[in-house]
Amino acid sequence: MKPKPEAPHVAPVKWEERPLDWPRSAGQVDQVLAALKLRERRQSQRRRRITAATSAALLVLGGVWFSADFRPATVPQPAVVAAPTYRVSAPERRTLPDGSVVDLQPGAELVVSFSSASSGPRRVTLTSGVAFFQVAKNAERPFIVTSGGVGFRAVGTAFSVKLSASEVEMIVTEGRVAIDGVARAATKPASGPIVSAGNSAVVDLLRAEALPVITPTTQVDAGSKLAWRVPRLEFNETPLFEVVELLNRQSGNRLSLDSAELGRVEISGALRADNIEPLLQMLETNYGIWVAREADGRIELRHGK
Repeated sequence: MKPKPEAPHVAPVKWEERPLDWPRSAGQVDQVLAALKLRERRQSQRRRRITAATSAALLVLGGVWFSADFRPATVPQPAVVAAPTYRVSAPERRTLPDGSVVDLQPGAELVVSFSSASSGPRRVTLTSGVAFFQVAKNAERPFIVTSGGVGFRAVGTAFSVKLSASEVEMIVTEGRVAIDGVARAATKPASGPIVSAGNSAVVDLLRAEALPVITPTTQVDAGSKLAWRVPRLEFNETPLFEVVELLNRQSGNRLSLDSAELGRVEISGALRADNIEPLLQMLETNYGIWVAREADGRIELRHGK
């Protein structure tokens, strides 16, 4: 009896390459398609978890957080919604009668007690919160800020005043400021020291005879304490082209995009308008968006090198 001829060897077909051959012959295409959709959904969830982990790392490193979603041009885009997809949180800025400018942190209260036509000192009172003053120069009319019973006298300078329940703090960023009224228990308040730029002064309000404690303040320390003056930008699924326009408008950055397709990347997160580096890092690391920096300060975002 002749042996049966061996069946020709057929190389197995990989499931990933031809996933529907067997189910089609077995009449189970619907079930397999459902399984494939489930697998695709799980992979999408896994990608989102990776993005969230990376965004959390950026939060720790840069004090901001981001996520993004790139939608290819072949996918139809939903209609543009008229409502803004971003929010700008910024201090209230006022121009005083003499042309001086003051930035008020939300919650701060200021009373102005002079006019452009009046003579004598220009007096304002900070009754709560934090304010930053950029004083118009006028040697004949000193600018006096009173807070917590302490007076801060300047002619043309820039400084901040912060009032709390137990102390008042001043930071000088430009020029010099004299401190008056530090001996608040005396019949006639004594004139105090002069504080120059790069220094801060703290007066203890719980002790009537307390003298100001003056300490040098680095640019980093001053920048940290005055960070509230920088607008904070919050995005919610905002197209990247809107993000670029807003950053250019708020902080003078010169960002551009190399394609309309790239402008459809959607950004969610928050950052300070003066620090765009965490955003650029996220776009490079997670989405392969190349950040091309020019010698003149321009930055172009490109979809791949």
